[in-house]
Amino acid sequence: MNLLLSLILTLVAQTTCPVTGDELANKDTFVDYEGQRIYLNCAECLPEFKAFPDKYIYLLYKKGQQLENIQSIDPITGDALETREHSASFLNKTIYVNDPKSLKTVQKTPAKFFDILQGRKAQTKCAVMGGNIIPKNAFELRGSHVDQCCPPCEKKWRKTPDKYFAKLASANIVLQPSGKKCIVDAKADSKKVFWATLGSQRFHFSSEKAMAKFVRKPWKYLGMTPPKTDPKKAHAGHG
Repeated sequence: MNLLLSLILTLVAQTTCPVTGDELANKDTFVDYEGQRIYLNCAECLPEFKAFPDKYIYLLYKKGQQLENIQSIDPITGDALETREHSASFLNKTIYVNDPKSLKTVQKTPAKFFDILQGRKAQTKCAVMGGNIIPKNAFELRGSHVDQCCPPCEKKWRKTPDKYFAKLASANIVLQPSGKKCIVDAKADSKKVFWATLGSQRFHFSSEKAMAKFVRKPWKYLGMTPPKTDPKKAHAGHG
């Protein structure tokens, strides 16, 4: 039994490197991400891919390529995955569950269960001081809801945001969006079935189109400086 999130392309197994766009020379280099295995042409591609996996996964989707599922647990129960008969597809990613009744739960908030497969956790400690978070002291930064232990920590966050976003990402912590509106289309409500994870930040979007715009140019919507290098050119010739 398979539940399909939305109309998708006819997908085939991965045949190209998502970073360079070249045909895969072999399957020696890969990244396991959210219960899926993504193949790359060379080790030089790894940093680019790991910086924003969802960008490159979406590029594979637009080329009609399905990711290889390597999932070993049921994200609903935490038990070992015993069957591959019941699945839900989200663009080119798949989640399997043991009980077909669980599929509707997965379909409502898919990112939650991909987080489980990736081992991501919600924030419970202040990224600055390490103390317990106090909900009333939360603030918004770059579209994310950030918790902290005390108001003075916000000043440090705003002074060096990249430092603290990276600190949370290294701890496999994901922050939720600061509001219900789409970060790309501010007039539209976001939907939990369209999402992207950039480091420690989670974003939901109003549509696949809005999501596509974000993953291609996230800096445009986060008030950041665009990258200076073209990863495709930087990796030209690798295979």
